[in-house]
Amino acid sequence: METLKVLVDLLAGLKYNELQLYFEGMCFVYSQFPQYTADFSCLTSADMEELDQYCSERFIALVPNQNSLGHMTSWLEQEEFRHLGLGDGGEVPNTLNPLLEESFQFVDQLYQSVLPHFRSEYVHVGMDEAYGLGRYQTEAYCREYGKSALFMQWLNRISDLAGEKYGKKIQFWADMICDCPELYQQIPKDAV
Repeated sequence: METLKVLVDLLAGLKYNELQLYFEGMCFVYSQFPQYTADFSCLTSADMEELDQYCSERFIALVPNQNSLGHMTSWLEQEEFRHLGLGDGGEVPNTLNPLLEESFQFVDQLYQSVLPHFRSEYVHVGMDEAYGLGRYQTEAYCREYGKSALFMQWLNRISDLAGEKYGKKIQFWADMICDCPELYQQIPKDAV
């Protein structure tokens, strides 16, 4: 926390108005999954609320950056979640299978743990480097409808979840669509 506050003070001095706190793996005590951080120290909900207040006092919006598709290896290497990943059963998957309702429920549980502790109107949902999309369990679907269609369905579904349940607008990385300008019309309203 001391290091984060030093960073916030530096950013405030430089007149930054947003700080994104990136979550990958077990770096936070997720209230829905406390067993995965029971053996080591990491950021808590109280820490997030304290840091959010500290940022607010310096006119900085603290935005949670919670991965919601790719960069999920730390979760997917857990036996409880392995079946949610895209893969052939060999290597630990990196990407959630967006065709599974249980993947959506899992992301919602991550959001339940994180989002209530941030006052920002935004949540950064990641969505980059979704390796395996279009292959493995999604191959047949993507052959019929396209990988871009599956990605945009997931992005819009995540946006709806963030907005309707948590009152947040989304930010996301655009690498999955930057070469497909025809998809820009499908980006959720108010997404950045």
